[in-house]
Amino acid sequence: MVGNHDEKSNVRSFRLSPDTLEKLDQISKKENTNTNLLVTNVLDTFVSWNHSAKNVGLIDFPMNLITHIFEALPEEKIREIVENHAKYGVADIITYVEKDFSQDTFLKSLEKWLDSNKFHYEKIGGNYLKYVINLNMGAKFSFFFCELVKQVIENFERSSVKYFIYGQTVEISIHPLV
Repeated sequence: MVGNHDEKSNVRSFRLSPDTLEKLDQISKKENTNTNLLVTNVLDTFVSWNHSAKNVGLIDFPMNLITHIFEALPEEKIREIVENHAKYGVADIITYVEKDFSQDTFLKSLEKWLDSNKFHYEKIGGNYLKYVINLNMGAKFSFFFCELVKQVIENFERSSVKYFIYGQTVEISIHPLV
């Protein structure tokens, strides 16, 4: 969930077609939520991520196709892609979307990306930060994802990153440097 729904909110009405309303009702019933919360989440995700993401060239693509492409790549090629994207691509995207590029804005954007793509994850705080994420996109995409997060975070020289890949789920731990 992207937005903070404990915040004070304003009331505004919108005109929607009967078809759209029916689909919203069906989705909210299927997801066991109310329609107002569903619409709020959709709009929050669009405003905080999707709208800006489209402007920097991020596109929706079938997950199974991405999985097949990554599975066909040798590990060395994946490392090369990660290294290049960690140095240049991520900074461009986050700076455009968040107007700042820091470890905090990277993690904020990571969570927005996970939310917008409906990846199930848990964020666990304490002496260090840990994410447990069900990517469900194959071992090589999981490797790419974990290495990318590791390199981006470690480039800030504030934290070290350890990760484990368990089948379709990854665990990423971010430890502050002392």
